[in-house]
Amino acid sequence: KNRTTMDPVDVRLVRAAQQYQGIVSGGTTASTSSSQSAQSQTGDLRNIMSEIEEENEFLELIDQRVSRGGEVAELVRAILMGSSIFNTVDLARRFDVIKFVTIKLKDSQIVGRAAQEAVGVLLPELERLSQTQVREIIDVILEIIQEPSSDLNYTSTQTSQSFLSSENKVLDLLPKAIDAYCNTPNDAKAKTDLIAQICAMEWSASIVVPLCTLCRDIHMAPPDLLRIVHKIIATMPSLSVPELPPLIYQLLLLSTKDHKATILSGILIHFNSLEIKLGRATDGDSAADLEQLRNVEGTVILHVYMATRQDQDMGNQFLKVLQSSPDVTCFSVGVLLGLAKVQRHEAKVHDILTNIFKDSYKSLTTHPHTHWLREIHGKPSEVTKNKAVLDAARQASLGWDHIAEPALRVAIALMDTATGAKKVTEVNEQVGHLGLDIMAEVFLGQDEARDKVLEEIYTRAITRASNIHLYIALLARLSRQCLHLVASAVGKIKEIFDCIPYLTPALTKLVVQAVAPMVGAPGPLQDHILLVLKKALFARDEAARVSAVAGQVELLAALAARGDAASMGMCVELLGSLRRCFSQQPAVRAYLYTALPDLVKVHPSVTELVCDIIQPQLLRYYDSNEAHSPPLLLDRCIDKGGASGAVRLMEPVHMLVSCAHSCVASAVAHAAAHSTSLTSSCNTLKNLMDTLTRRLSEADLEDFELEKTSEFTGSAASAGVYNGVVAVLLFGCYEASIQYLSLGDSISRQAAEILIRLFEKYIELSGLVSSQKPKGKEKGKGKAKAGSSDKKGKATGDGDDDDDGGKGKGKAAAKKAGALDKAASEASEFSSCPSPYTHRPWFALRRVRALVGAITGIGADGAPTDTYVRDMFRERPETVHFILEVAANQLSQLSQAATKKSASPMVDHGPLGASPLELREECSMLGPLLLAEFTREGENAMEDEDKDEHVAKKANKPRHLLALEGFEHALRYMCNMDLHKGDDAAVLQFLARADPIEDAPAPHKGQGMVSVKQVSMHIKRFEAIVTGLLDAGAMEEVNVVTDIIDAMVGVMRWYASRDPSLAKHIDPHVKFWANLCATRTVPNLPLAKKFVHLTLQLSRDSPHGVEIEFQLAKYINEFIGPVNNDDAVDADLHDDVCSKFKMLTRLNEPPIMEVLVGSLCMAIDDAGSLITTMKKEFEMRKAREKSKGKDENKDDDDDNEDEDHEHVIMFNHIRYKEALFMHLEQLAEVADVLCKTRLVAKQGELTVKMLKSLFEALNTVTKLCISEQISPPIAKFSSLVECSGLLLASAYNYLTVITGDEVDAERKGGKGYVAQTKRESKLMPDLVFAMETYVSSLIKYGKRCKTDLTRHFKKSTNRDLRLQFEHLERARQAEESSEEEEDEEMQDNDGDGEDEGDKKKGKKRANTTKAKGKPGKKR
Repeated sequence: KNRTTMDPVDVRLVRAAQQYQGIVSGGTTASTSSSQSAQSQTGDLRNIMSEIEEENEFLELIDQRVSRGGEVAELVRAILMGSSIFNTVDLARRFDVIKFVTIKLKDSQIVGRAAQEAVGVLLPELERLSQTQVREIIDVILEIIQEPSSDLNYTSTQTSQSFLSSENKVLDLLPKAIDAYCNTPNDAKAKTDLIAQICAMEWSASIVVPLCTLCRDIHMAPPDLLRIVHKIIATMPSLSVPELPPLIYQLLLLSTKDHKATILSGILIHFNSLEIKLGRATDGDSAADLEQLRNVEGTVILHVYMATRQDQDMGNQFLKVLQSSPDVTCFSVGVLLGLAKVQRHEAKVHDILTNIFKDSYKSLTTHPHTHWLREIHGKPSEVTKNKAVLDAARQASLGWDHIAEPALRVAIALMDTATGAKKVTEVNEQVGHLGLDIMAEVFLGQDEARDKVLEEIYTRAITRASNIHLYIALLARLSRQCLHLVASAVGKIKEIFDCIPYLTPALTKLVVQAVAPMVGAPGPLQDHILLVLKKALFARDEAARVSAVAGQVELLAALAARGDAASMGMCVELLGSLRRCFSQQPAVRAYLYTALPDLVKVHPSVTELVCDIIQPQLLRYYDSNEAHSPPLLLDRCIDKGGASGAVRLMEPVHMLVSCAHSCVASAVAHAAAHSTSLTSSCNTLKNLMDTLTRRLSEADLEDFELEKTSEFTGSAASAGVYNGVVAVLLFGCYEASIQYLSLGDSISRQAAEILIRLFEKYIELSGLVSSQKPKGKEKGKGKAKAGSSDKKGKATGDGDDDDDGGKGKGKAAAKKAGALDKAASEASEFSSCPSPYTHRPWFALRRVRALVGAITGIGADGAPTDTYVRDMFRERPETVHFILEVAANQLSQLSQAATKKSASPMVDHGPLGASPLELREECSMLGPLLLAEFTREGENAMEDEDKDEHVAKKANKPRHLLALEGFEHALRYMCNMDLHKGDDAAVLQFLARADPIEDAPAPHKGQGMVSVKQVSMHIKRFEAIVTGLLDAGAMEEVNVVTDIIDAMVGVMRWYASRDPSLAKHIDPHVKFWANLCATRTVPNLPLAKKFVHLTLQLSRDSPHGVEIEFQLAKYINEFIGPVNNDDAVDADLHDDVCSKFKMLTRLNEPPIMEVLVGSLCMAIDDAGSLITTMKKEFEMRKAREKSKGKDENKDDDDDNEDEDHEHVIMFNHIRYKEALFMHLEQLAEVADVLCKTRLVAKQGELTVKMLKSLFEALNTVTKLCISEQISPPIAKFSSLVECSGLLLASAYNYLTVITGDEVDAERKGGKGYVAQTKRESKLMPDLVFAMETYVSSLIKYGKRCKTDLTRHFKKSTNRDLRLQFEHLERARQAEESSEEEEDEEMQDNDGDGEDEGDKKKGKKRANTTKAKGKPGKKR
C-alpha cells in the first residue's frame, strides 16, 4: 500500500483506468457486485485526478510520458475516462487533451505502436466534440499537408515517404474528423468548402500518397471527389519516379468510387510526358533514369492489370482513354498489352493496336500533295509508334514478364491482319513486318514463348497459310540472331522441315535458307533434312518433286558458301542426287534447268560439277554430226503420241540450252575476273555451245519440219500443235543463243554476224507464227500489257487485236483457241503444249544493254564501240526495231514492278536474273543509250524511219518512239527505287549521264538546292523538245516526253516535300505549261487532258495555290455560258476565250472540266487532313490543361519547358487556322464560278460531289471554332464566311436549275441528259443537307460570339412538300395540247376510224387500269 501511494500520478491513473476497464469488460452479466466495483473504481479514478490542481498538469503528464517514450494511449484513455461529458470543465479538459495529443502526433513525437494506439483512443472521442472543436482538430491535422519534408529531418524524399506512411499516424484522424465535422446533410456546403481548402493548399511530396489513401474513407460528393482527383494528379510531377507505384495503386482504388476516366487519363498523360521528357534528354544520366522509369512502369502496368481484371468498367474506360490518346509510348502500349491478358478486352486491344499502326504508316507514306500544306507541316516526321511497341516487347525480358504472352498474341494478330485484307497494300505489309519484329523480340527475351513461336511457324507451314512467308522470314531472322536458341529446339525444326513436300518451290527455298545456318557439321538435323529432301524427290506428287529440287539446290548453295572439305563433299552428293532428276517429269527438269544457273553465278566453286552433269544431258538431244541440220534432235523432245496422236512436250530443250549457256557465261566471267583459265569440263561445254550457236544460226526453219501453211494450234492430235511446240522451243533456243553472244560489254564482229542471223531467224519465225494466227480475240487474252509475266518471267498477252473479232469465223476460231488454251492451262506448265501466240521475247537487262550499245555505237563506259558492228546492225532495220522493242518492254516491266513496291519477275526468277542493285546499275546505263538513240541525228531520225516502208508496215511504233518510251520507263524505275529509299544521288547521276549539261555542279546526296536546280535545268531541256515536237506535229512523241517531264517533276516534288523552301524552283515550269495551254491547240484529246493535268499539278506544288484553277474556271464559264441562260454563248466572247486559252475547245472542254474538278477535290482533301491535325492538337492542348490543374509546386525549369511547348502548339494552331481559312476561301471562289456555269454530262455530277465535300469541310471548321470558343471571330474567318455566302447563293441557284432540267429532260430529249439529271438528283439531298448543316453551325457560332454571321446570306429554300407551280402549269399545258391533238385526229377520221379510235382509247384505258392495279415493287 505504501508503494502504491508513492507511485506517480500518471501511473496511478493508468492503473485505475485499467482496473475500471477490466471490471467493465469482465462484467458481461449485470450483477450488483460488478456495478459496485465499477463505481468504486470510478471514484478512485476521479480522486486521483482531483489531486491535480491545474488543468495544464494533465498536458504536462502526457508530455512527460511522451518524452520518456511511455504508453501515451493508456494515460490519455485514463484522463478521458476520468473526465465526464456532462461537466463543462471536464469537456474542456477532454478537448485540450485530444488537441494536445493530435499536435504531438503531427510533430511525430508519438510514433510507432504508441501512435497507432493513441489514434485508436482518439477516434471514438471525435464524435463527442462540438463542431467548432472538431474544426480546430482538422486545422491541426491539415498543418502537416503543407510542411516540406526537410522540416521532418528526412534524408531523402523516399525515406520521408516511408517514415510518414508507417510512423506518423495523424492523418488517420482526418476521415473521422471530417465526418464528425459534417455529420448532417445540412453540412454538405461546409464539407465542400473544407475540401476546397484542402485542395488549395500546397501539398508536400511526402503527403500525397497517405492523403490519397485516406480519401477512400472520406464520404464525398462526386464534384468534391473530382476536385481531389485533379489535385492529386496535379501533384504527381512533384513526386520522384519510385514514389509513383503506391500512388497509382491508391488512385486505382479511389477510381472505384467515381471518375475512372479522369484518373486513368491523368495517369497515362503523366507517364507519357515522362517518357517524352527522357527521350529529349541528352545527358549521361538519361539512360539510368529511363531504366528506373521502365521498372516503375512495369509495376504500374501490373497494378492496372489487376485492377481491370476485377473491374470490367475500369478496363473499358482505360481502352477509351488509350484509344483517344494522341501519344503512343512504351507505357501506353504496355498497358494495352496488359489489358489484352483479360479475355474480354483482347479483341478490342488487337483492333486498337492495328488501327494505330496502320494510321502511323499511312501518315508516313502519304505526303502532302500541295505546297501550302507542306509549308505548314514542314519536314515529314518519322514513325515512332512502331518503336514504342518494340520497346514494350523488348521490356518483356527486362521485368515486364506479364505482357510477354499478350505481345505474342498481338504480333500474331498483326501478321494475320497484313494478309487477311482483301487488298494487300504497302501499309498492310509494313504492319505484318511489325508483327514479325514483335515476335522476334519476344522470342529473344522469353524462354516460355519460344516453343509457342516455333509452334506458330509449324502451324502456318502445315496449313499453307497466306502469311507463311512472314513466318519463314521470322525463322530466318531468329537463325541469324540467336542460332543457339533455335538450334536447341531441334525437334520442332524437324517438324517444320517435314512440311517441305506440301510447300511451293519458292517457300521451300525460303525454309532452307532459314535453317541453313544450322546445317553445319554432320548431325541429326542435317541427316533429317537430307532424308526429307530425298524422299520428296521421289514423291508421287509432281509439285512435291519440284519443291524437293528447289530445296536441294538451295541447300547446295548454302554448303557451297561454306567452302570447307566436308561441305564440298556434301555438294558432290547433292549433285549426284540432282542428276537423277533428268529422268523425271519435264516440269522437274525445267525447274532444275532454271535453278542451276543462279547457283553457278553466285557460287563459282560448283561450276565444274554442274557442267559435268549438264553436258551429258545436252548431248542426248544434240546431233554431233555437223553435216546434219538442224543441230537439235527435236523428235526426241516431243512425243507425237503414237496411236493416240496426242502431242506432248517431253524435254524443255530450250531451257536446257539456256542453262548451258548461262553456266558457260558465268564460268567465263569468273575466269576473266580472276585471270584464270577454264577447267576442262567448262571448256568442253563452251566449245559445244559455240558450235550449237553457230549451227542454229545457219539452220533454216524448214530443217525443223515446220509446216508454214498450217496453223500453230489445233486439236491435241493435229499437226498445228506440233508446230506450236516446235516454235516455242525454237524461240527459247534463239533467245538463249542471242544472250550468250551478247555476254560482254562489247560485241565482236564474228559474234555480230551470228547475232544478226539469229535475229533474222527469230523475226522470220515470229512473222510466220503471226501470219498463221486465227482471227478474232483468243479467250482470256487481250492487248499485251507491260508488266504482265508468266512463270518464267516472260511477258504475256497478245499484242494484236483484229478488228473483225467476235463475228463469223473469227468468233469460232477464238472459241476454238480459247478451249485449247484452257485445256493446256489445266495441265502442268511444261508437260502441256504451250501456245506460241502468247510467247514474248525476254532477255536479261545486261544483254539488252549490250545489244543497244552495239546499235548506238556507245559502250558501257561511254567510249565508242566498233563502227563495223554498228553499221551491220543499222543495215537491218527489223533487227534494230526488235531490240528496241525488247528493251522498252523489259524496262516497262521493271518500272511497273517498282511502282508496286514489289520484286520484278525477272529479279528473283530465270536463269539470267539479277539482284536489285545490278538491275539499277544496268538500268542507269541503258536509259542514256536509249535517249541517245532517240536524239540520233536530230530530226533525221523520224525521216529515216518514214523512208523504211517495210518497217512502217510491220511495226506498231517507230524506232525512235520505242527508244523514247524505254528512257521514260528507265527514269521512272530509277525514281521509284532510289527516291523511295531516300537516295537522290543515283537519280541525279542518271540524268547527268543521259542529258549532260555544261557547267552543271556534280550531284551529291543531301544538297537540296543544287540538286533541284540541276533537275530544273533538265526539265527545261525537255520542255524545249516538247515545243519543237508540237511544231512538227509529232503527238505521240510529245505524249512520251510529257511523261518524262512528269517523272522529273516528281523528283522536284520529292525535294520540296523535305524542304518546302525549294518549291520556288517549280514556278518557272508552271508559267511554261500555263503559257503552253494558253497558246497551243492540241487536237489529241488525251494529250490535252494530260497538259492541263500537269499544269494544275505543278500549280499545286508551287506557291501559286489555286490561282490557275480560278482562271481556268473563269475561262470555262465564259466558254460554256452561265447556268441560268439557255441561249448560246456570244460568238465574240467565245472567240475571246479561245484566244486567251487555246487549249479549251468544244472537244477538249469535258475532260478539262473533269481534271479541274478533280484538282479541286484533291485540294479539299488536303484541307481535310489539316483540319484533322488541328483537331488532334486541340484535343492534346485540352488534355494538358485538364491534367495541369492548380499545381504550383513544380520546378521553374519544368514550368518554362511546358510554357515553351504550349507556345509552340498555340503558334502552330494559329498558323494552321490562318492558312486553312485562306485556302478554303480560294476554293470557295473557284467553286462559285463553277456553280455559275452550265455543265453537262458527268461534269455536273462531279461538281455536286465537290460542293458537298467543300461544305462539309466548312462545317467542320466552324465546329472547331465553336469548340475552341474563339470570340470574336478572326478577320480571315469572317472573310471566308462572306465568300461562302456567295457560294451558297450560287449553289442554291444551281440546284434549282438542276431540278428544272430534271422535269424538262424528256422534253429536251436525249437519254444521256435524262440519266445525268437523275444521278444529280440523287446527290442533291446530301448537298442540301451539307449546306444547311453549315448554315446551322454558323448561326450557333454567331450566337456564341453575339454576331450575325449569316446576315448577308440568301435564305435557303424550303424543299419539304413544296409545290412546283411552274412545273405543274407546264405539265397541264402539255396535257391539254395532247388532248386537243387527239380530238382533232378523231374528228378527221371516218366511222371506221372512229371505231378504231374507240378501240385504241379503250385499250389505252385498259392499260391505264392495269397499270394502276399493278402492285409496286418492294423497296
